[in-house]
Amino acid sequence: MLEAVRPRVTMAVEGDVEVHDAVRVDLPGATLYGIVLQAEEDRVQVRVSDGQRLPWAERWRLILY
Repeated sequence: MLEAVRPRVTMAVEGDVEVHDAVRVDLPGATLYGIVLQAEEDRVQVRVSDGQRLPWAERWRLILY
């Protein structure tokens, strides 16, 4: 009997994100653009271009510009 083989999924993580970097955040249902305000080991806080929101996002959702 053959066993199902699960593909290994790895996600690139932006490791060199710093405060004031411009980023794109790909969320399920939205794409946000903004500037990094705080960076932690596994997430960053982004000031979104509309200036109203300051969401935290997991690093793997970021694309550095």
